[in-house]
Amino acid sequence: MKTNPFVSLLLFLKYPLSFMVLSAILEGLCGLLLLPIIIYWDQDASQYLWMLAGLTLITLVFQYIATLKGFLAGTTVMKILVQALIRHLPRSLTPPPQAHTLCSGAAMSAMSIPAHLLAPVISVVVTPLTVIIGLLFYNIIFALIFIVAALLLVAVMRISAKGLYRQEVTLQTAESVVAKTLADFAQHQVLLRKSGRNTLFSQQLQQDLLDQHQQQVQLLQRSLPYHLIFSLCIQVIFIAVLVIGVVNVDINTLTLTQWLAVVVLIARFIEPLFQLSHIDQALRQSKQSLTLIKNTLDAPSLQSPKQSGTPKSNDIRCEQLEVNNSLGALILSNITVLCPDKKMTAIVGSSGAGKTTLLHVLARLRDADKGQIYYGDKRVNDLSESVLAQTRQIVFQHNQLIRGTLRWSLLQDDNSTVSDNDILHLLNALNLSVTQTDLDEDVGDQGDRYSGGQKQRLCLARSLLADPKILFLDEPTASLDIVSREKVVRYLEGLTSTRVVITHDPDIAKHADHVIVLDNGKVIAEGSPNTLLSSSTWFLNFCGSL
Repeated sequence: MKTNPFVSLLLFLKYPLSFMVLSAILEGLCGLLLLPIIIYWDQDASQYLWMLAGLTLITLVFQYIATLKGFLAGTTVMKILVQALIRHLPRSLTPPPQAHTLCSGAAMSAMSIPAHLLAPVISVVVTPLTVIIGLLFYNIIFALIFIVAALLLVAVMRISAKGLYRQEVTLQTAESVVAKTLADFAQHQVLLRKSGRNTLFSQQLQQDLLDQHQQQVQLLQRSLPYHLIFSLCIQVIFIAVLVIGVVNVDINTLTLTQWLAVVVLIARFIEPLFQLSHIDQALRQSKQSLTLIKNTLDAPSLQSPKQSGTPKSNDIRCEQLEVNNSLGALILSNITVLCPDKKMTAIVGSSGAGKTTLLHVLARLRDADKGQIYYGDKRVNDLSESVLAQTRQIVFQHNQLIRGTLRWSLLQDDNSTVSDNDILHLLNALNLSVTQTDLDEDVGDQGDRYSGGQKQRLCLARSLLADPKILFLDEPTASLDIVSREKVVRYLEGLTSTRVVITHDPDIAKHADHVIVLDNGKVIAEGSPNTLLSSSTWFLNFCGSL
């Protein structure tokens, strides 16, 4: 059964929350003890002083434990949310547009909640509430005044939240744009300088930073009146209590010491409230981060059984597939094809014909809306994630290497039995000049030590080293020079696994064992290259460009 990470968070946070609530209650009780101390100061108030001293020490201990547990809880919140995202994102049917910033942005923001926000929020709410409850036993009029004051402040905060929400969302969008632009600017420095676009990109980055700064200034300008109104309300409440106290002292319904005790208590009541408007704004921003993560985790994902058998053969068969886009329009319609076992199948067609969508469905990166796909005798939806991963590998058109040594990035297994000689032999066959020393070198961020063509071949080698029974490739020669392209094509041609290749390269299509021609989401021709050269005008024109 899938565990909700937010339920796990609440279960974990119950202990830090308990200490935070207890410390806030104790803080309120310390404030209430000031009443008898001031009232009975001229008499014997020593017992109350000792009680206050003891309670203060206990409060400090609880506050220390609560703060420590809050900081420790922050790292656990980060861990739980990041692990949930790592588990979910590869299976997500609708990857969020900000997936690359979720772990570094939203999850980091969520981490600060138990460390920096929970304790102040609980203190601001629970301590005044404790004071109000205590006042009910002392002077119900003042208690009612405090209740009305609290309700008034909450109303002001809600009005403030509604007034600032749109500006906060705009600022968050501007920050996301700056983060992406800055990452692109840092990541592609070599390419930008080589193409002479470094100045233009720098100007774009400066403009995005300026937009973010302007949005930040606008938010500060719009929030200032709300903060001032909030502070004014607190001052009005304080003045009202002072006036009511003076009147009651004047008519002898309240002694001077009692009034002084209430004044001290309300000062203690108001002190944390000054933080409330700023905390409220921080909470709204944290709520946006949590909402972003929650919406991501709630998005539909691929479902697979925990265990399954392996296919007895590795032919790929699909029957009457239909795939719709997010608007409900057909991308693929009534697709029934066969990719023969241990053969190379080329999927060709004009741009927008649905080739990549078909590849993604066949590799189960997404599910079709209708129809079935089989690997041998097994329905692909009935394969467990581990069996599916062991059965097929995918080489995307735009590839990235995971940071680490080249050896580790290719094998991704410290216990692999593949030798360095095997790695070097494969890389040489793909026209990559790599030495034994290079295997110990770091590949850089996303493999940026290497050019686009080199990364494409390294990612192909990574998939081949996994020894898959089925290999899916999306434009494997798109970034290669003529010599490298020929070597890659010949190597793919000599493999004995089932290969499914999307290509705009006629040479690959002519050397394939089987060809599927797509047009506007439908199969318009299928068969061997020789058969299609005589039966398909589209394929004949396509190969005529060779």
